[in-house]
Amino acid sequence: MVSKTKIIGHRGACGHRPEHSHASHELAISMGADGVEIDLVPTRDHELVLLHENEMSRSTDVATRPEFASRRTTKQVEDEVLEGWFSEDFTLAELRTLRLRQDRQRSSAFDGLYHIFTFCEFLQLIKAKEEEMGREVGIVVELKTPTHFRALGLPLEEKTLDALRQYGYELNGPKAASWDKLIFESFDMACVRRLSRMTTSPVVQLVDDPHLRILGDAKRRVYSYLATDEGLDELASFSHGVSADKAYFFSEGGSSDLVWRARSRGLRSFAYTLRDDALSVHFASPTHEFQAFLDLRIDGVFTDFPDTGVAVRAAWESASGMFTLTSPRLSVTALLPALASRESRKHWSGAIAAHLRSLPWRCSSPRQ
Repeated sequence: MVSKTKIIGHRGACGHRPEHSHASHELAISMGADGVEIDLVPTRDHELVLLHENEMSRSTDVATRPEFASRRTTKQVEDEVLEGWFSEDFTLAELRTLRLRQDRQRSSAFDGLYHIFTFCEFLQLIKAKEEEMGREVGIVVELKTPTHFRALGLPLEEKTLDALRQYGYELNGPKAASWDKLIFESFDMACVRRLSRMTTSPVVQLVDDPHLRILGDAKRRVYSYLATDEGLDELASFSHGVSADKAYFFSEGGSSDLVWRARSRGLRSFAYTLRDDALSVHFASPTHEFQAFLDLRIDGVFTDFPDTGVAVRAAWESASGMFTLTSPRLSVTALLPALASRESRKHWSGAIAAHLRSLPWRCSSPRQ
């Protein structure tokens, strides 16, 4: 089934507040995001916290704290040699003393106001916001460099699933298969395979820069392989979707067919990261960029500015006029007026269009 494109707050609404802060996630939900994305790393005492990476100098004030100056070190983390302060060298109590700060030359007005958020605190926030707003709030849980942490005796997968069970998430069975409540993702292929054996919740493979080596891949292939037909076939054997850098979907030659090639294999597709202050060179404005991904009928986009995404999607749906098309063999949400445009027809291959025309469709409008 193809439903409307999900707007997912990337590290919350980190275009407006320091990433992964309580305020960032709360704001994204209040802005109407369908869900929020988090990154998990462990502490030395194996507590899970929300940080985009285990090296903390970019997103916290650790470099300014003299009591932790001796903790600065150099480490090999997967394929990178990194210097700085690492979450696995600090206890949770020590991390609690640090404060989050904004990145990417964004406003520093909220720097120093928020402490590092634990996974359990985050799950408590989600539950409270769902009760307050009377709607479900989806979460996308990314496990960061899990092979690195497993080698240190700090495995992420088991700890993450235990916490989710504690807060009432169903990880196996019919409800677990919903894409609206919980999605797992990782750049590490071994982690994606492992999670797919541990839960029936959706598990998505992240796709990084085309020239980088796939983490957790014994064959040491590069990420561009996963966007090929052969790579998508392999992904379909153990994952439920693909989440790729937005450059995979648009180039100088126009849009790619990755969404439809993935969907033909039963895979959902997502793009990261749409930022109002860091547009792709192909687009003149944030509105233009969001509209282009909506035109692809992509399953979801990650954005630092969920308010922009929610507003553009609402205007796009209103201008297009949404209809739901159903068939005994296929269910698709499509925008009929948009399909009549030459620009949109580029996204439908002849084979797909012919197949759709052959199905016995029923048409209904949500306005009826």
